[in-house]
Amino acid sequence: MHIIPVIDLQMGQVVRAVRGDRAHYRPVESRLCQGADPERLARLLCEHCATDTLYLADLDALQGGAVQTAVLRRLLAALPRLQLWLDAGFTNAAAAEALVASLGARPGNPDGVPAVLRS
Repeated sequence: MHIIPVIDLQMGQVVRAVRGDRAHYRPVESRLCQGADPERLARLLCEHCATDTLYLADLDALQGGAVQTAVLRRLLAALPRLQLWLDAGFTNAAAAEALVASLGARPGNPDGVPAVLRS
């Protein structure tokens, strides 16, 4: 079995999604760690689930805002072998490819290069 942890990212923090009421999402609280830092939570979730794959929903981008590229860059730099399944509301393949290129990543799983898989 391959477990894929999920992170909902809003305004640079990992948030706890409840019933789709995005206006009331609050920073996540977890026994794994204190705080809602995406890098730290991603690392701990992947370690806890013994996986190198993470699904990340960029809630800002999904609501029509900008993709949180700075957070994504830090996350990929901190976890270089991470296979990131990113949901950022892409409207077409070209937009997804442009984001992947801007992150210094490539689709798929090249040796040692962070990968971003598009949803």
